[in-house]
Amino acid sequence: MLRAAESSRGGSVGYTPYHVYTALKLLSEEDPLGRPRLQRLLGLGEAPVKTLLQRLEALGLAAKAGKGRGHTATEKGRSLYRQVEEAVRLYRVRTTPLGEAIVIVTPVLEPVRDLVGVYRVRDYLVAENCRLCIVGGVDNGVPQYPGLPEEEAGELRGLDPGVARGVVVVVPRECVAKAFTGVLRLISAEYCR
Repeated sequence: MLRAAESSRGGSVGYTPYHVYTALKLLSEEDPLGRPRLQRLLGLGEAPVKTLLQRLEALGLAAKAGKGRGHTATEKGRSLYRQVEEAVRLYRVRTTPLGEAIVIVTPVLEPVRDLVGVYRVRDYLVAENCRLCIVGGVDNGVPQYPGLPEEEAGELRGLDPGVARGVVVVVPRECVAKAFTGVLRLISAEYCR
């Protein structure tokens, strides 16, 4: 997903790894999707979606479904989507210290237990320009938010992260694409050393 969203020839491709993830989800779950519908669903313009589909095809993640019928995910694309979905889970919640937010849970990473761990995760998010976030960890099903004032931490401890262990990141809805990219880069750094 990171590779599909890399800049080329010095310019931005106009979409993020989160858009790649969402496109693979849509192309995996629905009948073939045409470019105009995919544009609406992703909230992107024609040029970025055209580039995205070309990249997905070049990487063997999507294919044209037939004459004028749109695109669909290949088995390789569906497999990648499922792997990322297991590694990075997204939940929408209405009541957090940030208001309505997205909770990103990554069960493949070691839980954050102290401020050093919080800063390590936060650095990846800030590098993607996601500056408003809450970072914590879940161990034995219990979420912890080191460094967060007790009032806010208590509010977040009531959220069920749905996993026994991992990293928890809470971000405003409008920051989800940036945070998702930061989390993917962190996972990549941990597993692709």
